[in-house]
Parts: sequence; structure tokens; C-alpha cells
Amino acid sequence: METEIIEKYYVQAVLPLGADESIILDFDKWTKFFSGLPIKQQVVYSVSILDWQVNNGGLHQYFFNPYGIFSYATIPHLKRIGRLDFAELLNRAINIVNPYEEPEGIFLRELFNRQVELISDFDDSTGEMLDKLDDHYYQLNENNHILKALAKYLDQ
Repeated sequence: METEIIEKYYVQAVLPLGADESIILDFDKWTKFFSGLPIKQQVVYSVSILDWQVNNGGLHQYFFNPYGIFSYATIPHLKRIGRLDFAELLNRAINIVNPYEEPEGIFLRELFNRQVELISDFDDSTGEMLDKLDDHYYQLNENNHILKALAKYLDQ
């Protein structure tokens, strides 16, 4: 049941990307596409991508593959599904990869263009800090899986 409802909303969200894959190659088009989605599709898109990326290769992968451009938007979505713990964890991760507190728009564009050296250069210290957050993410997910909360939200 959980995966069915998540898949339903996710497929609806990404359908336009299949028709025009060039969207994800352009920061402005991709962020505009995302912000134009209905709220439940934004939530499923951002939370699913976060979970899949972290479970596949960790937070470093999430930021290195340009999905991190949705990191700031994902925080309120995590709160919306009742996962304040994951929202705080993602906020901590953002602070690690953006320690100089670049303005959000500038930082996200640099992230998309792989110009955030702490990520693109595979900085050891940054990697270690993100690895610790990965471990915490996995622990949180063991006790109360994020996708269960997502499915519950979508089913409302």
C-alpha cells in the first residue's frame, strides 16, 4: 500500500520530465518545474529523492548529484509529513555543505553547477561529517521509516 500511493504521486510528478528530459539539465527550468507542481507532488518528489539518494550513496551523493538543489524546499516538506527529525538532519547537512552561509539562490545554483568545492572536490572533513549524518539517517529510518510517513501524508 505504501509504495503504491507513493509511486502514484511520484509518477504524476515526473511525467512531464519524461516528455522533456532537458528540464533537469537547466537549473531555472528544473526549479520552475518543481515549484509548479501541486504540493503533494512536490512533497513526494523531494522526500522520495532524498530517501533514495541517501540510501543509495549518502548525503554526499544527494548534494553531488544535483538533487540537493531541492534541499531547502525539502525541509518544510519533511515537517509537513511529520518528520521534524529528518528536517533537522537535512538542515544540519545543508549547514555542513554551505558553511559560509551563501544565500540560498546562489548556493543552490553553485550546487547544480558543481561549484561547491566541499562537495565537488570530495573534501574529507565534509565527507566524514556527512557520513555521520548518514548513520543517523539510517537509525531514524529503522525506527520509523520516512516513506511510511510520506505514504500516510499522501493518503490524507
